[in-house]
Amino acid sequence: MRTSLIPNLVAAITRNQSHGRPDIALFEVGSVFLRRGEGASERPIHQLADEPLWAAGVFAGRRPAHIGPGTPYDALDAKAYALVAIHAVAGDVAVRARATSTVAYLHPGVAGELVVGDEVVGWFGELHPELRGTLGVDGAAFAFDLDLTKLPLARPAQMKPIPRFPGSARDVSLLLAEDIPAARIEDVISAVAEPLVSGVRLLEDFRDAASSAPA
Repeated sequence: MRTSLIPNLVAAITRNQSHGRPDIALFEVGSVFLRRGEGASERPIHQLADEPLWAAGVFAGRRPAHIGPGTPYDALDAKAYALVAIHAVAGDVAVRARATSTVAYLHPGVAGELVVGDEVVGWFGELHPELRGTLGVDGAAFAFDLDLTKLPLARPAQMKPIPRFPGSARDVSLLLAEDIPAARIEDVISAVAEPLVSGVRLLEDFRDAASSAPA
């Protein structure tokens, strides 16, 4: 009985790559089976396992694009899709992201956890190189993993009037210190609660390798 959705999804990346399909975005919603009241161990099971409902997704290769080849997937894609799943279940709930290095199947330098209230509800990031090597994944791959049972259920959706005026998008570039994470920028903008701003999305994180190289 599986204790995680991630291994089968990662194996599906390998199968797709072996058939010449390098651009992959897969997800699954399903039950996992966890030992009740204690962590994994070799001791005999004396109770039925818990069966919480989880959601997970994996990404490899390039994103779809309207014109030309898309840009490669990265950890922020995994985070964005995880947020879509969270909001689909819990509605307009506040979600905080913070770095973590404790998830065994994620790269310790490219991983984060998602927090709702005081509860860690899931993780996102780059798959650990050792895991990719073990399962035969070619190149970088990314994933998210969510425990849906830890999320509050949203109230029934309410109809909203169609805006009188069409929305517009703005592409804003910011020059920031290297140690400021993108999630911090999103948090600051969201905290202002400007009613005309309906959403914020990171498009690109540019770092000039030449300027950061040692002299």
